[in-house]
Amino acid sequence: MIYLDNAAAAPPLKEALESFQETLFSCYANPSSAHAAGFRISALMEEMRSRVADTLGLTPSEIIFTSGATEANNTVLQSFTSRFKRGEALALSPIEHASIENTARSLEQTGTRIHYLPLTPEGETDIPRLQKVLPPSCALLSIIAVNNETGIVQPLKALIAEVRRIRPETLIHVDAVQSFWSSLWEELPLLDWDFLTLSAHKLHALKGTGILAARKGRLLHPLLNGGGQERGLRAGTENIPGIIAFGMVLQFLNKKRKTYCRHMTQLEEYVLSAADKLAEYHINRRTGAVYSPHIISLRHEFIPGAVLQNALSEQGIYVSTGSACSDKNKKSLRVLKALGYDEDQARNTIRASFSPLSSMEEIRALIRALEDLGESLGGLYRKARQQ
Repeated sequence: MIYLDNAAAAPPLKEALESFQETLFSCYANPSSAHAAGFRISALMEEMRSRVADTLGLTPSEIIFTSGATEANNTVLQSFTSRFKRGEALALSPIEHASIENTARSLEQTGTRIHYLPLTPEGETDIPRLQKVLPPSCALLSIIAVNNETGIVQPLKALIAEVRRIRPETLIHVDAVQSFWSSLWEELPLLDWDFLTLSAHKLHALKGTGILAARKGRLLHPLLNGGGQERGLRAGTENIPGIIAFGMVLQFLNKKRKTYCRHMTQLEEYVLSAADKLAEYHINRRTGAVYSPHIISLRHEFIPGAVLQNALSEQGIYVSTGSACSDKNKKSLRVLKALGYDEDQARNTIRASFSPLSSMEEIRALIRALEDLGESLGGLYRKARQQ
């Protein structure tokens, strides 16, 4: 098996699985229980909260554990409608993850006005045009730091600085789920955002755990009500095994991050060079833009992406045709079309995404398979297009 769908879910590291298994058997007490076993589990959870906070340059009180990034994103956006006046505006880019885009669409039905940030031809936020687009009533801006379908990196430093200059009252939320392997990661703690979200299973931990970072003084309205866990901001018994695994893996990966990034950059460079020589294949990247090395979006001129995906799957090579959260419906074309690709180009696209576990031999196998499929299927779909 050659697994190249790490932007959807990265395989758990051995350390995560071992930690998870151990805590399943030894950390089953409820951390809210007022007895020694509960106190012990609560202390372990707080230790993980401190580790995560240290990694992000925050204090433990600024970290909220959730079930994943979708819940965390919803908490931020839906808190917006709970706290702000009817008719105030929400701003987001047209290339957001579905958990932001669809939530915003839902909020629009209740009176929230949605404003989309302009993009440059390269796909980055057009910062000089922000003042014309962001109304004075813009209460929240949500931006995906690294797009999950193409890997394009947004100029967050300049974007946040401009928003603070022209709309200092606007709160800023950063969806940082895909940012760990990008050039942005190390500067994130230094930027003046208000909310930030992460997902465990995109970083070799386990599904069912996410992080919502909320800077001090930034008020949130809980999405879930109940027992008052997470300082009253996220009700429900905490997923202790998942939290502990995420805390350990995040700290482990952060120490080795530069080495792993160099490895994935080598894989990226090989794909870019090799794919450029493949007949009728094109990389979905714009000159001048910055991309994370772990995501490659490419297309065949004539073969549909779903056909390539299925043919590769039959050979044991696993890629996607876009976001895993939108992969099975037409909405998966939304991001690529917003970036200027036409319907056929978007429909013919596949995404390969790497991890530190990906090898050069696996990438070579992908290129060989794409070449073979181009030769065996390209002519058939070329004729179909011409008819």
